[in-house]
Amino acid sequence: VARIGDAHARLLPLGERQAALGKVAVRAVEIPLDEGGRDGVLAAQYRLRGAGRTYTLAGKIDRVDRSGEYARVVDYKTGRFDVGGEAYYTGRKLQLPLYLAAASAGGRAAGAYYFPAGGGYAEKGEVPFRMKGFTLDDDAVIRLQDNAVAAGEKSRFIDAGYLYKGRKSRSSIPPDRFPDFLEYAALVSENGVRETERGCIAPSPYDDACQYCPYGALCGRDPTEGARKERSVSPAEIAEIVRRRKGE
Repeated sequence: VARIGDAHARLLPLGERQAALGKVAVRAVEIPLDEGGRDGVLAAQYRLRGAGRTYTLAGKIDRVDRSGEYARVVDYKTGRFDVGGEAYYTGRKLQLPLYLAAASAGGRAAGAYYFPAGGGYAEKGEVPFRMKGFTLDDDAVIRLQDNAVAAGEKSRFIDAGYLYKGRKSRSSIPPDRFPDFLEYAALVSENGVRETERGCIAPSPYDDACQYCPYGALCGRDPTEGARKERSVSPAEIAEIVRRRKGE
């Protein structure tokens, strides 16, 4: 209880400071995806196309922030989380992109982030409570989210830099690639829907996925069998996959 109270005491002033130093405002919290178009937060329900029908995506977005036409989503995490391109590429981490696509429909996407609410999981050399995810690499948009960030410096609140000349985070995605990067989540999700419609439910796990899976007895897969692994994948490469699929 004491640890929870301590974390809350640290998070509250940080959230207030974050709001004061940015031009984005919390639009809503705990937004049901399947109620899109009813409350004015989401323009419409987010749908996935199957082979012969469409499916409405369900779930809840922890937080939607807005600034003019821009939207960002925030998902609170108390444990470890993976924002690497490999997890997105392999379809294991589609949550943030799908949420952002739903929240930014009819406007423009600014970014999507995991907020490390646990506080004790910052990596060595990393700033505690800095949100991790992916950001539209546009200096004006970065300033919307943190108008106190100095030129050439990294934001205190998001994993992105303003007028940054050094090596940029791989999670900062150029404007001409950002829409394709987001569209990849729908591409993978719809492929999964069609495979499920055809009855394809064979297990094909990635490295270490079976180690913590609670459905091992139901699945029946031999955990000693080899699992798939992927090399490092960049957001630009993911966006290029979508471009090729569209014939661009």
